[in-house]
Amino acid sequence: MLILGSIFAAYFVGDFIHELIFLKNYRKLLEHLVLTAARTSDLIYGFTFAQEEIYENNITAVYPSYPAATVETNNARIMYQNRVFKNQVGIKEAYGESFPYNFGDYFDTLLAYDNGDMCELYYKDAKDSIDYGACRAAGDGKLKLGMVQTETAFVGILERLVNNFYNTPNRDKQTQIDTLVNDDALSLTRMSWNLKPIQKYLRTMFVEAGNSYLDTIRMVEEIKLIVFLVVLFVLVVFAILPYLTRLKKQIFRTKALLNMIPMSMIKKNKTLQEMFVSKEIFQALK
Repeated sequence: MLILGSIFAAYFVGDFIHELIFLKNYRKLLEHLVLTAARTSDLIYGFTFAQEEIYENNITAVYPSYPAATVETNNARIMYQNRVFKNQVGIKEAYGESFPYNFGDYFDTLLAYDNGDMCELYYKDAKDSIDYGACRAAGDGKLKLGMVQTETAFVGILERLVNNFYNTPNRDKQTQIDTLVNDDALSLTRMSWNLKPIQKYLRTMFVEAGNSYLDTIRMVEEIKLIVFLVVLFVLVVFAILPYLTRLKKQIFRTKALLNMIPMSMIKKNKTLQEMFVSKEIFQALK
């Protein structure tokens, strides 16, 4: 029984450790997905709030550190710009972590896009398309430098767009219109437009790898259940049932031996008398 208990204890301890590893991996994957999903939105939000700054044309309302500011506020554009660099750090750290083998191809592809020519990689089978030419021309070829440098350049152009507007002496309505359609604004629009399908492709690849990982986990769980049932069947048929059969025979032998004790011996033996009085032997003889 100690051996049987040890087998079951080892199985459930191993299963518990396996579940902990799965939860740890799942948490890391979700954290990574949050970072990669935010890449597109953070850039677009930063550009959107930059346009809002230009439309508002009120430096004291968007820069809380500005000496003339009368109210405390947060600059949403700067917040999203900082998030871009924070996401880059988090994604870079993911390369040094251990992920399930299902994500091997995804991280290889992500690394290639982060540091290589994104247009060449994404449109490798469609170099004759208009989209390929637009991708290579966007931001004066910034997308050819990789995702990380493209995002950094995007934030730099964003800063330049807003600073050039605030440095204009007379910021009238025409200045606002000219700023929103100048080369920097159009460059940001084209860069964000061409980054969307590339980043969507990477997220799709991540989701597919995640589905493959979950399918693998489900298969492992099914195998564990089958192994558990097989081991349980083997133990019951070849260990527990034979043990119970032998125990039953021993019980009948013990009863037979008890029935063979003469009454004269019981009368002479004080210990046997006490045992019979306690009714334990009578229970065993039933």
